[in-house]
Amino acid sequence: MHGIVFNTKNGKPIPFARLFIKNLGEVNSIESVTSDEHGVFHAFKLIPGEYTIEVVHTEFSFPTKEKRIAIVSKFDFYKGESFKIQDEHEELYFALPMDPLLQLKKSERGISIVGLAYSWARLVRHLFYPLMIASFVIAAVYPIIYNLVVAAIYILVLISAVHRRRQSPLLRGSVVDNKGKPVNGAVIRIMDSSLNSLFVMRMTNSKGQFDIHLSKQDYAIFCMKQGFVIATNDKMSDLINLTHQKSSTLKIILKPLPSPF
Repeated sequence: MHGIVFNTKNGKPIPFARLFIKNLGEVNSIESVTSDEHGVFHAFKLIPGEYTIEVVHTEFSFPTKEKRIAIVSKFDFYKGESFKIQDEHEELYFALPMDPLLQLKKSERGISIVGLAYSWARLVRHLFYPLMIASFVIAAVYPIIYNLVVAAIYILVLISAVHRRRQSPLLRGSVVDNKGKPVNGAVIRIMDSSLNSLFVMRMTNSKGQFDIHLSKQDYAIFCMKQGFVIATNDKMSDLINLTHQKSSTLKIILKPLPSPF
C-alpha cells in the first residue's frame, strides 16, 4: 500500500504526517508509518481484511471537510472510510487530503520528533556545499592530516553523488489544464511498465511541474487530480522508455470535470 498526503488548500504535499492503519477484524492490530519529505508513504503488505486509515499531524486535521466529487474514488480522495484487501499481493494507492489548522499559533502546535529529525537532515543537505567549501579553505590554510582527510571525504561524497546523478535519467514534466494553465498539486504516480510495482509518487509544484531521477528502464506514468480527468479519455497512462535516454520531457493535459449542477 502506498500513497501521498497533501494540503487541501494549496495542493502541496505534507511531510511527516503519521498514519495509523487499523485492521478492523483484529483487536489492537495497528500499523504506523510516516510520510516522507515529499508527503509519500509506503506501508508493509497487509493481510486480507477490512481496514481504516487515520492521519495525524500537528498542523493539519483529518479527515478533510472538503467534499469528494462523485466520480472520484475514495482511494483518490480518502476521508477515513473502511476499505477491504482481498489479496495480500494487492497494491492500493491513496491520496489523503488534510485541512490546515490555520487557527493555531505556532506556539500552540505540537512538536514532532520525526519532523525535527527530517528537518535536521534537510538542513544538513542544504549546508553540504558551504561546509565543503569551508573544509577546503581550512585544509589549504592549515594542511594537517585531519583537515586533509575531511576535505578528501567531501570530494569522494561529491564525486559519488555526481556519478549517481549522471547515471540516472531525469524525467521532467508539466501538468496543465485544457486551457494551458498549470495544475498545482496533481499526483504523479510512476510504476514499472508491467504495472506490478510503484517506483515513486510526487506532486506537481505551483507551476504544474515535476522532475524525478529514475533508473534506466520503461515506466508507466499516471496523473490524478481531484476535479480533473485525463484530456485523452482512452489513454489513462503514458509509457516512457528511459533505457537509452539521459532525460525525457512529458506534458500531461487534464480537463476539468463538468459541474453536476
